[in-house]
Amino acid sequence: MDRASRPEGDVSDIQAGWDVYGADEEKVGNVDRVEQGYVVAHKGIFLPKDLYIPVSAIERIEHDRVYLTIAKDEAEAQGWDAPPAVGVAGGPPPKPDAVGTPGLTGTADEGGRPVRP
Repeated sequence: MDRASRPEGDVSDIQAGWDVYGADEEKVGNVDRVEQGYVVAHKGIFLPKDLYIPVSAIERIEHDRVYLTIAKDEAEAQGWDAPPAVGVAGGPPPKPDAVGTPGLTGTADEGGRPVRP
């Protein structure tokens, strides 16, 4: 079966205006745009809000619909109402593994923890 007749697609197939549904079949919103690592879904008419849904939360893509791995209420409670940090798909920025001033090298120790070389 060729790609055009398959009921499932991939993230590159998603287009603005497609519906986004939770695992509970409740509508979450409409696709506004697709970015690197996440899909921006616009929800609401009177109190509009964007959700920055990580690609990892997409279960499947069928026709003109995107289905999530979690229910609508869970998606709205994930804190996806702000764009993810630059370079991080769907999560908070990484935490440093050492205390110190970025860019400095050496074996100095700050706060009882060694600063990485």
